[in-house]
Amino acid sequence: MCQLNLYIVPKTVKREVVLKIMKDCFSYQESECVSDENLLPEVQDFGDVYVSAGMGCNCGTVQTRYQNNTDGKSWINVKKEISLEKIEKLNKIKILLEREDYLEYKNKVLEKSHKLENKLKESKGEDYENVMKEWQIFFSENSLLYDAMMRYEKIKTENGKEVIYHNIDDEIKNIEKIEFGNIENEYEDLVRFIDAILEQADEVKLLSFWQDENSPFIKNEKYVMRSDLKIDDIIFLKDNELLTIFTG
Repeated sequence: MCQLNLYIVPKTVKREVVLKIMKDCFSYQESECVSDENLLPEVQDFGDVYVSAGMGCNCGTVQTRYQNNTDGKSWINVKKEISLEKIEKLNKIKILLEREDYLEYKNKVLEKSHKLENKLKESKGEDYENVMKEWQIFFSENSLLYDAMMRYEKIKTENGKEVIYHNIDDEIKNIEKIEFGNIENEYEDLVRFIDAILEQADEVKLLSFWQDENSPFIKNEKYVMRSDLKIDDIIFLKDNELLTIFTG
């Protein structure tokens, strides 16, 4: 199940023009018009519907990125909180790796992990569900160790050299760039697309939904004047919430 972003543009703007604008603004993906497939009939009279080619996955894009934020926090405050949480976690992993008994602790965890995996293979029905719950709790309790092993441990190469593929100190220094750089770049790309369309039309609409067994639908609508548009309007957009951006 993947997210799909829909861009609804007035029919007064020619399809080939819209596709060229999308290609220029969304360089990371190809796009197509799917109006003939009746994907969102509620907007048929307004305009044409455009999506990523083949209705490809849009998970992790700026739209609806933090849709579950319901307490009125701004994008800046969300950034700060996530940054602090990420830095705190990295510092915990660093302390873990510096423990004198790290290898002993790691081996004990891996030994129990292998036992649980074997137990899972031998279990069926209700027993399997109980063992799976036990495994999930165990994995959660030792998630820092698994992160350390997969990303931050020293690894010996074939020639015997020790390397670390992800340096914790470097990640802490660059945390905002790593975590949020793509989001802000994607927002700028989206704004370029919106502005290019609004040069030729009075409004443009956006909607995102999860491609499960249901077709997209409009749960509610939100209107924003282009001059008032900000990243919060995009990043906190809800699934199936139609956002209309107009010139005023």
